[in-house]
Amino acid sequence: MRIFLSCLITAFSFSIGYAQTTAMDWTRNDCDSNISHHLFAELDSGYVVQIDFDMIPTCPTCNASVHTLKPMLDDKRNQYPNRLKYYCVGYDDSYTCSQMLNWKSAQSVDAPVFTGGAT
Repeated sequence: MRIFLSCLITAFSFSIGYAQTTAMDWTRNDCDSNISHHLFAELDSGYVVQIDFDMIPTCPTCNASVHTLKPMLDDKRNQYPNRLKYYCVGYDDSYTCSQMLNWKSAQSVDAPVFTGGAT
């Protein structure tokens, strides 16, 4: 048992040591209004950015998660008034803007949506 725990702790330590600690920067146009968004510029401007990666159209637990996040987002909006940006990004690069906009409408999501989440 000690050997197993030692191996488990070592593996966990290595996985944390190689974990990504900085967000990947990106610039993308949202599907709603084709406005360009630059992640690091928004962060540097003092915004708090929440990104929800969504698997559409037939993932019931994924669709539910966007609604489960609402209380947390409301709390963040209260904590950071006028400084929260919330985005929904299609998890798979094959999703089109049309699909994301249809999903947004079906889920009653109040956030800009983007494609290209896998990259």
